[in-house]
Amino acid sequence: KKVYRKVQKEKFHEAKGILDVTKGVSYVRSESFYREIITQVGLALRNSEKHVKELIENEEIDKLRTFCLDAVGLSATIGANSFVLLLNNMLHEMTETQNPTMKTYIKPYRDEWVKLDYEIKRYLKS
Repeated sequence: KKVYRKVQKEKFHEAKGILDVTKGVSYVRSESFYREIITQVGLALRNSEKHVKELIENEEIDKLRTFCLDAVGLSATIGANSFVLLLNNMLHEMTETQNPTMKTYIKPYRDEWVKLDYEIKRYLKS
């Protein structure tokens, strides 16, 4: 006789500074829709740390600005607080500074993206 055990999904505990799920769900008004959106954001930004590094190293500031604007729009929707803050700081640097020194953002961008990507994947497994 086979015994089936119900597998309990682990409850997701938000790291609100990185990914504020409550804020994201309330923004889109549906948890299932939020799951779809967060999946798409994860795919859209996958490997973006390499893209951002390349844009910065090649001093393609206009392309970097466009990328950051798009990424802010996507990230704000899902409640990616610290990632949005970093992107806004990058945009501020590019907008307000005559000769922006964007190289200092390569590591912080990678670090923030890695944390956000981890939280997205953790949420999707919950």
